[in-house]
Amino acid sequence: MSKPYIKKQIFTKREISAELRRELRQYEASFDSLTPAERKDLHDWVAEGNSLHNNPGLLAQENGCPFCFIEGTRILADMQSNPDDYNFWSLNDYLDGQLTSVDF
Repeated sequence: MSKPYIKKQIFTKREISAELRRELRQYEASFDSLTPAERKDLHDWVAEGNSLHNNPGLLAQENGCPFCFIEGTRILADMQSNPDDYNFWSLNDYLDGQLTSVDF
C-alpha cells in the first residue's frame, strides 16, 4: 500500500508571467472604458509581478476582499480629488482620545 503524499506545484517565473498576461487580457476586456493612463498603470502594475486583483492602496471592500486594481485606483483618485467626501481617521487619533467612535 502506497503512502499518500501531497504533490507541490512549482511554477517558473515564465509560467507566472504568462498567467498574469492571460488574466490581464481578460481583465481589460471586462472594462468598457479604460483611459490610456489607467491602461499604462495597469500594465506597469502587472509587469512588476502584482496581481490585478489587488490595488496599490490596499483598499478593501466591506467583506474584506480587496478592490481590483482599476476600482482601487479610481477610488484613490477620487479620495485625492474630493477628500471632504471621505471620513478619514487614524489609529493615532483614536489613541490620542480625539476619536471616540467611528461613523461608517
